[in-house]
Amino acid sequence: MGNRVLKYLSVFALLSVFVLGGVVIVAHFLVTPERIRDAVIPVLEQKLQRKVHLASVDVSLFSGVTLNHLAVVDPDDDTLLVSADKVVMRYQLWPLLLQRVVIDEVRIEHPKLNVERRAGGEWNLTFLSLPASPPKVQTASLAPSAAEAGIDLLVSDLYISQGEVLFKDYTFGTPAHIYKFSQFDLRLGNVSFDRKSSIVLWGKFNGAPVDIEGTFALGSQSFDLELITDGLDLIPLQPYYQQYLDGRLDGLILDAELRVHGGVTAPLEVSGKVVARNLDLVLNRLKSWPLQGHQIDFDVDLGFDAARQRLDVATLNIDMNGIQLQALGAVTGLNEQPAVDLKIMTPQWSLRRLVQELPPSLSRKLAGYDPAGTVDGEWVLQGPTSLGKGLLKQGRLELSAVQLSVDKWRPRFDGRLDLTGRKLDGQDLTIALGDNRLSVTLQSDDWQRAMPRFTVQLRSDQFDATPQTSGTSVRITEASPGLGTSGNGGSAGYREQHEPGPVQLPVMISGDVAIEQLKWNNVRVDGLRGQFAVDQNVLSVDTLVGRLASGTFRCAGRVDLNRQGFVYQGHGEARDVNLSEFVAQVQPKKQGSLFGTAQLNMDFNGAGTQSLRIQQNLAGNGEFTIADGRMEGTALMKQLAALLVLPEFSVFSFKEGTGTFTLRTGGQLDYISQFSGSRSRLKSQGTVQLTKEINSTLDVYLSPAMVEKLNPGAAVKKYMVEHDGWGRVPLTISGRYDRPQLSYNIAVLGQKASEVVTRKLQERLQKHTGDNTTEPLAKPAADLINSALKELLGPVKD
Repeated sequence: MGNRVLKYLSVFALLSVFVLGGVVIVAHFLVTPERIRDAVIPVLEQKLQRKVHLASVDVSLFSGVTLNHLAVVDPDDDTLLVSADKVVMRYQLWPLLLQRVVIDEVRIEHPKLNVERRAGGEWNLTFLSLPASPPKVQTASLAPSAAEAGIDLLVSDLYISQGEVLFKDYTFGTPAHIYKFSQFDLRLGNVSFDRKSSIVLWGKFNGAPVDIEGTFALGSQSFDLELITDGLDLIPLQPYYQQYLDGRLDGLILDAELRVHGGVTAPLEVSGKVVARNLDLVLNRLKSWPLQGHQIDFDVDLGFDAARQRLDVATLNIDMNGIQLQALGAVTGLNEQPAVDLKIMTPQWSLRRLVQELPPSLSRKLAGYDPAGTVDGEWVLQGPTSLGKGLLKQGRLELSAVQLSVDKWRPRFDGRLDLTGRKLDGQDLTIALGDNRLSVTLQSDDWQRAMPRFTVQLRSDQFDATPQTSGTSVRITEASPGLGTSGNGGSAGYREQHEPGPVQLPVMISGDVAIEQLKWNNVRVDGLRGQFAVDQNVLSVDTLVGRLASGTFRCAGRVDLNRQGFVYQGHGEARDVNLSEFVAQVQPKKQGSLFGTAQLNMDFNGAGTQSLRIQQNLAGNGEFTIADGRMEGTALMKQLAALLVLPEFSVFSFKEGTGTFTLRTGGQLDYISQFSGSRSRLKSQGTVQLTKEINSTLDVYLSPAMVEKLNPGAAVKKYMVEHDGWGRVPLTISGRYDRPQLSYNIAVLGQKASEVVTRKLQERLQKHTGDNTTEPLAKPAADLINSALKELLGPVKD
């Protein structure tokens, strides 16, 4: 029995070999390359509606088919649409018996694809323009798909080498926009419906290298890819995004290294780095801030859920030429009303670097202030984007060594600002000038108002406000004497001054200041207190009080910041100021020259912060009194003692001194003063220039005891005696007020002498003649005496 079974099996095997061999022999003669070529080409031409050229076909029953020099052309103009040097498919025969299609390799060598989209939107390739057909009811006559038939499809390797795709788009007009993806290699591995497949793509898009690697799944329609590109010029693609760009883009090169994964139903996630360089962008809303030659680096980790219209920002780091911005959070409602929930960080911004990135019109204005230091911020944005600045719900801004140059000052700012809703609060804010520290408290209940109001408090134990030696100085150039406004001498002169302002502050400020000890050069003020406000760019000082030289002062005023150099006016008063202490502070070299207790009231107005502008524009008027005063060792007293030969005038004591003054623009001070003592009195009136020139009169009134000591002799003393017994010595003051020159006032003294001589001569002539006809004879005699007095009583020199 066993031998019979073995015999039957041997016969069946032998028959199988003969049948299979016969099939192979028949297939060799019947399935020829020519027959396959003749069968395939009509089917392809019917499906594609295009002419198909095929040079030859190589067939191997056990290994596969090779198509050589395949080409698809347009039947109207013979334009080449698709071509390939070789198309190879290698498969395994035996797995087909198990309903498994195993393709070892599909290889396409040097394919070329020419794609055109015409002005009307039609495509040159029919399958690209075919509309999606509506779903049809499946019938029994339809061929089952591979999955429905239970066939397991597996493509081990699909490889395209040195391919090229040329795309011409005429929808934006002529000439066409041309894009080229060339020299690309594509490799797909393990292509199947129920497992992940691999993909490797490398090529050049418009000359820029593009590299894509990763996996995809046909069954779940998902992918996980890595994308790398270098030097991709996005300007040629501008027609496709111009409608979304509110401005003009003339330059943008893109470098990217990204991971992209997601699927048709799964959210899209993008992470990696993108560099936008050679950026040349002008936005319509920011025309004054063009981005030219900039580079922006992006480090992103984003997730987009199309079904929920939600963008999740796990990481967004932006670096524009060293200025960084970081963000995390989410954006929702992208299709309808976008709303944000974001946390924005601005880490360690360098102000010098920031100024360089600002628009030229703004950076030029700030360059003179030479800003330095860093600012560090953190901001929380929540709500619909239509809220504008109302999106800012919370924030923090830290200032570290922030410095600005203002005239001769270089203040430094440190501290922190906190935002909570509409409230702003300053924490540990300080302003430093050298070794000085000024503590600042800043608050606002609604900083988002169109004109927000801030409350400021300034505090310091000790503050030295003496201008530093560094800073911008005023440049003054005067012409040489004798040169006019034209000719070889050129211009008569010019003054160049740089004044601050105008300052436009979109805020209102109210506050107070308290400094326990304030110094300005050698002047010391104790217990400085004041209230101030800024409204519509006008600074108002309601009350500023302090202690100065054992006395007190009080002032108020306003400064208009709307004009360059500022315009100011105010009122000041001082009470019980010790002049000895005050002079020691203002002019230490003159210490001990002036004593007494002074009171002062004055009004002033002017413009400018530089010395020359102040001199040109400052004006004012006021009055003063000095009680129990003394002048000792001054240049004026020394001159007076020498002129009158009265050593007592080296020290002039007076019970009370009073005076009024008017300061006129240009630096001219007109004054009237009177100092009354028990033995002498001084009355002076005249003009003093801020350039130190003085032109005044001085009347010295001497008691009868002092008249007896007066020089010159008795003949002159008779002309100086007043009716009340006090003597009057009329003088003039010229030169400079720090080096005055005293002279007899001939206009007054000569008139007095003339009157006396005339009266005496008239009396004598009337006595001898007995009539009044002698008056014409007395006048020439009086003029002669007056001339003699001018010669005798000339100016006294040092």
